[in-house]
Amino acid sequence: MKHVDWVVRTGHVAVTIGLMIFVFSGSAHAGNYGSLAAGISGDQVGVGYATNYSTQDGADTRALEECSARSKNCHVVSRFWNGGCGYITTATQNGTCYGYGSTPAIARSECESRGCSCNPPIGGCTSP
Repeated sequence: MKHVDWVVRTGHVAVTIGLMIFVFSGSAHAGNYGSLAAGISGDQVGVGYATNYSTQDGADTRALEECSARSKNCHVVSRFWNGGCGYITTATQNGTCYGYGSTPAIARSECESRGCSCNPPIGGCTSP
């Protein structure tokens, strides 16, 4: 019976330590969340962004809603939190290009690398 008690106590300790590591490692990313979404349907490109939401799910939902108002097949392309930034842009005309990154310059450069002239990026940073 001593072996069983030791295994049970060891299991409880391991679970407790595991939860503490998860909580204190930042895996939960408590704070302010942001998200970028993009989608292409035929010649329609949609993008959306969200910053400073209390949950990642909330930020994702908002970005997807913005994107879906402009196009179909939208999906989250980037997530950021607690001081992180996200920007996204699309082609100025006649193109299904988009680009995203942590700065407006990166987003525009990624879009232009696909052979398009691109709009000024939209997006922003989350609060630290």
